[in-house]
Amino acid sequence: MKLRLIVAVAVAVVLTGSVAFSQPPQALKLEGAFVARVTSYQGAEYPYVGQWSYVVQPNPSRRSATLHGSIDLKFPQTTPADVFASPLIGECVVTGPDTAKCFVLWYNIQRGNPLSQILYIGTVNSDVAWLGPGSFEVTHHFAIYPPGADADGDGIPETGLPMNTFTVTTHDTRLPQPVVQ
Repeated sequence: MKLRLIVAVAVAVVLTGSVAFSQPPQALKLEGAFVARVTSYQGAEYPYVGQWSYVVQPNPSRRSATLHGSIDLKFPQTTPADVFASPLIGECVVTGPDTAKCFVLWYNIQRGNPLSQILYIGTVNSDVAWLGPGSFEVTHHFAIYPPGADADGDGIPETGLPMNTFTVTTHDTRLPQPVVQ
């Protein structure tokens, strides 16, 4: 009887271990090059093509990363031709096995002669949900600040209320690895 119990426990342990190791690991990786396509704006389906692209570079722990990107297709607006967006810069941190949070910053700049000027500072706090290898759903909470919100001159808004806030959801897809022949 004791031997049967030991054998049954041993079989259960081996089977449980093999099932656990055969399951694909849930591994949110903060790395790679991505294209983010807007799927909703303020909770409603987005009728236009909105897109940005970015690269995420992990630190050695793979628990946090830096982000650098660009706005490819802007939201419909009446921005003058002499206004451009700076590159996106940001920081991300893993918050769970399949979640992360990011903070991103950029500037809308008006070209000038002799000097250009910042029209506004954009910030985004994002909640990232891993959908599977190379695929994320991201909820972005935008806040747009006037340049005067950067009270201490470090480029990051500290004071005042934003001029505008809105929420956007994107489906972010990692670029495929190159095929090496």
